[in-house]
Amino acid sequence: MEYLESLLEEYYQLSVELDANGGPVVNPRLYDEILSVEDEICFEVALPISEANRQLFRFIDRNKSREIYIQESIQKLSLAKSKYTFHSKDLMLDVFKAA
Repeated sequence: MEYLESLLEEYYQLSVELDANGGPVVNPRLYDEILSVEDEICFEVALPISEANRQLFRFIDRNKSREIYIQESIQKLSLAKSKYTFHSKDLMLDVFKAA
């Protein structure tokens, strides 16, 4: 869990930096780094790398502290992982029933 927290903290910092420096059009290298961290976050919690899963932590409310952002993101990611795992098991059960 500590590694996930450090990834989310890195993501938060990079996102703030990207916003302050004009966004992805002005700083595409930083944007690519952010996308890489997004992939790593999804991988760390065993979720497929998808736009829907990235949305779980992508938008940062600047009115919330970094700590609150991290805790809320962990909660969203944990819930999504549980749903994904449960859904995957249901799909496997359907495959076995059909065979």
